[in-house]
Amino acid sequence: MFNNMKSLLLLLLATVATQAKEDRSYVYEVRVWTQPNYQGMYHDFNEKVPYLSSYNLDNAISSIKVKGVWLFYADPEYNTYVTSLVHWAWGLNYKENLHAIDDQISSLRYAGSQSNCNEAGYNLYEGEMFTKKDLYQTNDIPDLSQFHQDVKSVIIIGQSSWTFCEQANYNGRCVCLSAELHDSDYLSRLDVGFYQRISDLYLYNVKSVRKGCY
Repeated sequence: MFNNMKSLLLLLLATVATQAKEDRSYVYEVRVWTQPNYQGMYHDFNEKVPYLSSYNLDNAISSIKVKGVWLFYADPEYNTYVTSLVHWAWGLNYKENLHAIDDQISSLRYAGSQSNCNEAGYNLYEGEMFTKKDLYQTNDIPDLSQFHQDVKSVIIIGQSSWTFCEQANYNGRCVCLSAELHDSDYLSRLDVGFYQRISDLYLYNVKSVRKGCY
């Protein structure tokens, strides 16, 4: 009797866990259309997509509607191997007809957290213009070398400032970055800062990051 009850309990727990996984809610989402003015076939995404060809949408997107911060790339894998067009869109309910990158998008991804719309954090990108490998963090990092992450561009999200330093343990030349763009409605708020090339800030390397300005 005890073994049967134990088996039933394990089955119920597994079912609940499966339903929780399937019912996962997403903070950021994007709807893409195959024609301008939000017409034609559409698809909703809430995950990073390195190959839009997997959805038969490679070079087929003409208009978008976003919640959060979304990046669109003209080549697969977020322009990891080529220097090509990048487009970004952000907001709590932002719609746009694409022009410069119309019918040229091959991959897309979001910046920030899928659990908190305006979580105080930062995305580090291995390439300029938010390309190549990325790393999202919300904590101080005294030595970034543990992540094997080069930094050429940065996106800040949330209402906190962050100090980026060229040497470990917050030494060397440092620059304080914060969100410069803001959107809000009666439910949510979104603060974003786009730094396409840290070299424009005379910062040529990042080895440590900490919250606040110093």
